[in-house]
Amino acid sequence: MKSNTYFDKVLASSLDKHKVNVREQDMDGLIVVDGSEASVQHILALQVGKYLSNTVRIVSDDKSFRKAVIAGLKYDCIIYDMTFEDVRKSTDLINVLDDIVQKNMFIILIVPTFFDLPKPISAFKSKFLLHAWTKGNWTKENFESGYFSAYDYKKKQELYTKGKKTYTYSLVKPNFKGRFTNEMDAELEKEMRKQRQKHVDEHKKGIKKAPKYLWDIGKKLRTNEESK
Repeated sequence: MKSNTYFDKVLASSLDKHKVNVREQDMDGLIVVDGSEASVQHILALQVGKYLSNTVRIVSDDKSFRKAVIAGLKYDCIIYDMTFEDVRKSTDLINVLDDIVQKNMFIILIVPTFFDLPKPISAFKSKFLLHAWTKGNWTKENFESGYFSAYDYKKKQELYTKGKKTYTYSLVKPNFKGRFTNEMDAELEKEMRKQRQKHVDEHKKGIKKAPKYLWDIGKKLRTNEESK
């Protein structure tokens, strides 16, 4: 990362090992970043993407993701910013991810919660999970964002097994916790805003409407987050 921005040293060390695995072990590098909107998980994802690769592309739908994977080169990073509805329909995502093993690309999925991703992705395909969270009561605007918990391959499998039923992250101790700043690369921030506005416009057109049960999931996630 060519920046004076603070970057957690333990996370940097883990990502360095991740880069070696992708570059030398001929594998793809899938990371899941999740958390509520208040946790600004997208900022963490952008910082991680910038650390992993000099070429970062942000997409917000299945078709764009597939095109980016096909057009991408080795060691590029693609960040897929997913809504609840995208996650719900993510069966095709598994097929795309199966096709990129030999492309040695870094893939970051930004999701509301990794518990709703298909098990082959959450438990097996992804290499590790970064869960962004807040301190304080965000519903009363008395909170502080910029915290994350990191779960490696085995830990996130354990988390998926123990925590999926209640959407509870505290059931499994993470490998480590850290902080991240509220800073983003200017160009990436512009692109992220563009992609998120695209989602807003699609919602207004009635193309993407989250089913009612998803609001219950969001409420459950916020309750668990506030209990930390």
